Amino acid sequence: DGDANKAVANLWASLVVVSICIVIFASDLHWFLQNFVTFQNASIFMLATILVDLFSGVLHICLDNPNFARMPIIGPQCMSFQTHHDSPNRMLQVPWFGYLSEHHVIL
Repeated sequence: DGDANKAVANLWASLVVVSICIVIFASDLHWFLQNFVTFQNASIFMLATILVDLFSGVLHICLDNPNFARMPIIGPQCMSFQTHHDSPNRMLQVPWFGYLSEHHVIL
């Protein structure tokens, strides 16, 4: 039974988590800037960002390909992932963690 109330509940839970992260980041910002902002760390961060984006793109292409849905191991994950085309608003009808864990078990 999915309705807009679940989306609002997910929003509040997400806002709480984001708020906690902001408070932690703000309280450690000075220490973080002193100890972690170096050229080497910035380079590693940029490389990691590029690699994660590349992996995400390749994974999305594979999981969205209907031909992969018939493969033995990844097939069920592909079929589950492809439901976002049939029901794009479904992510508003289930809790966000449940939605992500349902589609990304293989990861």
